[in-house]
Amino acid sequence: VEEAVRELEEYLMRKEAKARVVVSGHGDYRYVDVISMKAGKLGATQWVREKVGNKESVEFKVEDTICCGDSGNDIAMMQGNEKCVIVGNSQKELVDWYERQNEDEKGNRILYAKRNQADGILEALETFGFLQEL
Repeated sequence: VEEAVRELEEYLMRKEAKARVVVSGHGDYRYVDVISMKAGKLGATQWVREKVGNKESVEFKVEDTICCGDSGNDIAMMQGNEKCVIVGNSQKELVDWYERQNEDEKGNRILYAKRNQADGILEALETFGFLQEL
């Protein structure tokens, strides 16, 4: 997969395509997405926050948002300013990305949950003060 991704990225650069390649999955199930630079989960998160805030006549702030992920295709979303949770059973690509982040980001903005799946999201909601202890 890595060689195919490298070739695809080189091809996109030669064509001056405004796109990025995202790899996710593990084992026999690996996925390669080619995404427009203007598209993606972070942009969608920002768009929803803006639209919901305008519709409800309230300010939907970055600090009122948590991005949740479990695989490499969530990395771009987590590179914004929103708080993030990487659930405990996340795939290697996302965990490796987390390990490369600075300690301030890890301590204040990005949580690597001890718990898996939805329990990891609940852990983040508790940790970031969105919920009272359950």
